[in-house]
Amino acid sequence: MIQDVLGLPVELAAPFDFSFLARYGTPFCVFDQQQSGNIAFGMQSAQWGKLFVKFAGAPTVNARIDSNGHVVTKGEQVFLGGNDSYLAMCHSCWKKRIAQEAAEGTKQG
Repeated sequence: MIQDVLGLPVELAAPFDFSFLARYGTPFCVFDQQQSGNIAFGMQSAQWGKLFVKFAGAPTVNARIDSNGHVVTKGEQVFLGGNDSYLAMCHSCWKKRIAQEAAEGTKQG
């Protein structure tokens, strides 16, 4: 989905409240396609000039979850309505969950 963040389009998996950014000024560019899952903004502030604000924690991925609640990382894309579902989460949470499931031996693929 595309969400308007203070006048700029940002690609997200689910809506997120970015109102905190207003305290840093006005955004003039956004970097929302990072492999890290972070979102960064170029901000213009009367007080500080140009700033670079990097943020982690917004839901940038839709993790495929199987019927047992495990993250699926392999296989073909499926349509919702089967035994799998999708859960919006931040990239960091997605990586942690995959690692945790692998360590527990519950990773499904």
